[in-house]
Amino acid sequence: INDFIKRELDNYLHQNPDIAEKLLKRIMQSERERKDMAGIKKLANQRAKKANLHNKKLRDCKIHLNDEKVDAEKRLNSTIFITEGDSASGSITKSRDVETQAVFSLRGKPLNSFSMKKKVVYENEEFNLLQHALNIEEGLENLRYNQVVVATDADVDGMHIRLLILTFFLQFF
Repeated sequence: INDFIKRELDNYLHQNPDIAEKLLKRIMQSERERKDMAGIKKLANQRAKKANLHNKKLRDCKIHLNDEKVDAEKRLNSTIFITEGDSASGSITKSRDVETQAVFSLRGKPLNSFSMKKKVVYENEEFNLLQHALNIEEGLENLRYNQVVVATDADVDGMHIRLLILTFFLQFF
């Protein structure tokens, strides 16, 4: 079957050179994007490793969703609160359950990532740190928290920050 498909595709592309040309251009563009992303990913991951050692934005919990040695019920209670700045995270940090609740503080309004490429995530320090805190770089399979709570102020700025965070998640994950 594979040889048959290859022959048919080969015939089709020879009969439709304009489509073959478009396909070739798209393949070349994808290759350039992959090479660009590889360099950016490497640099961003190096920065993230350094930041993880000193990530003052993340007040982590002891139990995570991907901890297989821990009771499943406790793992399902793992939660991360994404807050709007250090002042907002102060009260949540003081009242949280250190076992299952983590707090990540955003600095100001995040970048509007609508219609941007994944490259933005690696170049933007805020998104890169958030991505590494959640452990979602390769996908959602290794997510560290079962629940993600966006905790912002009940004002216009808070609503804007919530929308920007939701846009980031919907755009890339």
